Amino acid sequence: MMRLTLCLFLALLTTACGWQLRGSSSIPQALERIYLTSSDEHSPLTTDVRQVLLTNKVVITENSSDAPLSLRVLEENIDRRTAAVGADALTSAFELYMTVGYEVRDKQGELLAQPATASITRIYNYNPNDAASSAREETLLVREMRQDLAGQLIRRVNALYSDSLKQTPNAQSETDAKTAP
Repeated sequence: MMRLTLCLFLALLTTACGWQLRGSSSIPQALERIYLTSSDEHSPLTTDVRQVLLTNKVVITENSSDAPLSLRVLEENIDRRTAAVGADALTSAFELYMTVGYEVRDKQGELLAQPATASITRIYNYNPNDAASSAREETLLVREMRQDLAGQLIRRVNALYSDSLKQTPNAQSETDAKTAP
Protein backbone atom coordinates (compact mmCIF):
# COMPACT_ATOMS: atom_id res chain seq x y z
CA MET A 1 0.00 0.00 0.00
CA MET A 2 2.84 2.35 0.86
CA ARG A 3 4.52 1.65 -2.49
CA LEU A 4 1.32 2.48 -4.40
CA THR A 5 0.89 5.71 -2.45
CA LEU A 6 4.49 6.69 -3.16
CA CYS A 7 4.09 5.97 -6.90
CA LEU A 8 0.90 8.04 -7.06
CA PHE A 9 2.57 10.89 -5.19
CA LEU A 10 5.57 10.87 -7.56
CA ALA A 11 3.29 10.78 -10.60
CA LEU A 12 1.32 13.72 -9.24
CA LEU A 13 4.51 15.61 -8.43
CA THR A 14 6.00 15.21 -11.92
CA THR A 15 2.80 16.32 -13.65
CA ALA A 16 2.38 19.25 -11.27
CA CYS A 17 5.84 20.62 -12.04
CA GLY A 18 5.12 20.74 -15.78
CA TRP A 19 7.36 17.85 -16.74
CA GLN A 20 6.46 16.25 -20.06
CA LEU A 21 7.82 13.52 -22.26
CA ARG A 22 10.61 14.45 -24.63
CA GLY A 23 9.28 15.32 -28.07
CA SER A 24 5.85 16.35 -26.85
CA SER A 25 5.15 20.04 -27.16
CA SER A 26 2.07 21.88 -26.10
CA ILE A 27 0.62 23.08 -29.38
CA PRO A 28 -2.25 25.57 -29.21
CA GLN A 29 -5.57 24.00 -30.12
CA ALA A 30 -6.04 26.66 -32.80
CA LEU A 31 -3.05 25.22 -34.67
CA GLU A 32 -4.75 22.14 -36.03
CA ARG A 33 -3.33 22.27 -39.56
CA ILE A 34 -0.04 23.35 -41.09
CA TYR A 35 1.55 23.17 -44.50
CA LEU A 36 5.12 21.86 -44.29
CA THR A 37 7.63 22.18 -47.08
CA SER A 38 11.38 21.87 -47.28
CA SER A 39 14.26 22.32 -49.68
CA ASP A 40 14.84 18.59 -49.08
CA GLU A 41 11.54 16.84 -48.36
CA HIS A 42 13.27 13.61 -47.31
CA SER A 43 15.90 15.07 -45.00
CA PRO A 44 16.07 13.62 -41.48
CA LEU A 45 15.23 17.03 -39.99
CA THR A 46 12.09 17.43 -42.11
CA THR A 47 11.08 13.91 -41.12
CA ASP A 48 11.58 14.78 -37.44
CA VAL A 49 9.54 18.00 -37.78
CA ARG A 50 6.77 16.02 -39.47
CA GLN A 51 6.88 13.44 -36.66
CA VAL A 52 6.64 16.10 -33.92
CA LEU A 53 3.62 17.63 -35.67
CA LEU A 54 1.88 14.29 -36.11
CA THR A 55 2.62 13.29 -32.50
CA ASN A 56 0.85 16.47 -31.41
CA LYS A 57 -2.13 15.70 -33.68
CA VAL A 58 -1.46 18.52 -36.13
CA VAL A 59 -2.67 17.75 -39.66
CA ILE A 60 -0.06 18.39 -42.35
CA THR A 61 -1.93 19.60 -45.42
CA GLU A 62 -1.09 19.03 -49.07
CA ASN A 63 -1.92 22.64 -50.01
CA SER A 64 -0.79 25.85 -48.37
CA SER A 65 -4.29 27.30 -48.81
CA ASP A 66 -5.73 24.57 -46.56
CA ALA A 67 -3.72 25.63 -43.51
CA PRO A 68 -3.45 28.86 -41.51
CA LEU A 69 0.38 28.55 -41.51
CA SER A 70 3.13 27.35 -43.81
CA LEU A 71 6.48 26.29 -42.43
CA ARG A 72 9.35 26.08 -44.89
CA VAL A 73 12.55 24.43 -43.70
CA LEU A 74 15.26 26.10 -45.78
CA GLU A 75 18.63 24.52 -45.10
CA GLU A 76 20.32 22.44 -42.45
CA ASN A 77 24.02 22.76 -41.65
CA ILE A 78 26.14 20.63 -39.35
CA ASP A 79 29.61 21.69 -38.30
CA ARG A 80 32.13 19.87 -36.13
CA ARG A 81 35.13 21.53 -34.58
CA THR A 82 37.68 20.74 -31.93
CA ALA A 83 36.49 21.72 -28.47
CA ALA A 84 39.41 20.43 -26.39
CA VAL A 85 42.93 19.15 -26.90
CA GLY A 86 44.61 16.74 -24.50
CA ALA A 87 48.15 16.88 -23.11
CA ASP A 88 49.26 14.67 -25.99
CA ALA A 89 48.15 17.37 -28.48
CA LEU A 90 45.33 15.15 -29.78
CA THR A 91 41.69 16.15 -29.93
CA SER A 92 39.89 15.01 -26.79
CA ALA A 93 36.47 16.61 -27.41
CA PHE A 94 34.46 17.85 -30.37
CA GLU A 95 31.71 20.42 -30.57
CA LEU A 96 28.81 19.72 -32.92
CA TYR A 97 26.92 22.78 -34.12
CA MET A 98 23.70 22.42 -36.10
CA THR A 99 21.65 25.23 -37.64
CA VAL A 100 18.50 25.29 -39.70
CA GLY A 101 16.99 28.15 -41.64
CA TYR A 102 13.22 28.46 -41.79
CA GLU A 103 10.38 30.81 -42.61
CA VAL A 104 6.76 30.92 -41.53
CA ARG A 105 4.00 32.33 -43.72
CA ASP A 106 0.32 32.90 -43.14
CA LYS A 107 -2.53 31.61 -45.31
CA GLN A 108 -2.15 34.55 -47.71
CA GLY A 109 1.56 33.80 -48.19
CA GLU A 110 2.76 36.78 -46.16
CA LEU A 111 5.82 36.28 -43.94
CA LEU A 112 4.91 36.32 -40.25
CA ALA A 113 8.56 37.11 -39.47
CA GLN A 114 11.78 37.44 -41.39
CA PRO A 115 13.44 34.13 -42.34
CA ALA A 116 15.31 32.98 -39.25
CA THR A 117 17.64 30.28 -38.01
CA ALA A 118 17.45 27.92 -35.08
CA SER A 119 20.60 26.34 -33.70
CA ILE A 120 21.79 23.80 -31.20
CA THR A 121 25.25 22.85 -29.87
CA ARG A 122 26.55 19.70 -28.22
CA ILE A 123 30.01 18.70 -27.01
CA TYR A 124 31.18 15.11 -26.76
CA ASN A 125 34.39 13.43 -25.67
CA TYR A 126 36.47 11.84 -28.39
CA ASN A 127 38.67 8.84 -27.75
CA PRO A 128 41.23 8.37 -30.55
CA ASN A 129 41.88 4.83 -29.27
CA ASP A 130 38.22 3.91 -29.81
CA ALA A 131 37.24 5.87 -32.91
CA ALA A 132 34.32 3.55 -33.75
CA SER A 133 32.67 4.19 -30.39
CA SER A 134 33.20 7.94 -30.76
CA ALA A 135 31.68 7.83 -34.25
CA ARG A 136 28.59 6.03 -32.89
CA GLU A 137 28.29 8.63 -30.15
CA GLU A 138 28.48 11.41 -32.73
CA THR A 139 25.78 9.74 -34.85
CA LEU A 140 23.49 9.44 -31.82
CA LEU A 141 24.14 13.06 -30.85
CA VAL A 142 23.33 14.30 -34.36
CA ARG A 143 20.05 12.34 -34.31
CA GLU A 144 19.18 13.76 -30.88
CA MET A 145 20.12 17.28 -32.00
CA ARG A 146 17.77 17.01 -34.99
CA GLN A 147 14.92 15.93 -32.73
CA ASP A 148 15.62 18.82 -30.36
CA LEU A 149 15.84 21.24 -33.29
CA ALA A 150 12.51 19.96 -34.64
CA GLY A 151 10.90 20.65 -31.26
CA GLN A 152 12.53 24.09 -31.18
CA LEU A 153 11.09 24.91 -34.63
CA ILE A 154 7.60 23.86 -33.55
CA ARG A 155 7.80 25.98 -30.38
CA ARG A 156 8.85 28.99 -32.48
CA VAL A 157 5.99 28.38 -34.92
CA ASN A 158 3.62 28.21 -31.92
CA ALA A 159 4.90 31.55 -30.67
CA LEU A 160 4.51 33.20 -34.09
CA TYR A 161 1.04 31.76 -34.53
CA SER A 162 -0.08 32.85 -31.06
CA ASP A 163 1.25 36.36 -31.72
CA SER A 164 -0.56 36.53 -35.07
CA LEU A 165 -3.83 35.47 -33.38
CA LYS A 166 -3.41 38.23 -30.78
CA GLN A 167 -2.83 40.82 -33.51
CA THR A 168 -5.83 39.71 -35.55
CA PRO A 169 -8.82 38.95 -33.31
CA ASN A 170 -10.79 38.09 -36.46
CA ALA A 171 -8.54 35.06 -37.08
CA GLN A 172 -9.53 33.51 -33.74
CA SER A 173 -13.25 33.84 -34.49
CA GLU A 174 -12.69 32.21 -37.91
CA THR A 175 -10.91 29.30 -36.23
CA ASP A 176 -13.70 28.97 -33.66
CA ALA A 177 -16.33 28.97 -36.41
CA LYS A 178 -14.52 26.15 -38.24
CA THR A 179 -14.23 23.98 -35.13
CA ALA A 180 -17.77 24.61 -33.85
CA PRO A 181 -20.16 21.63 -34.18
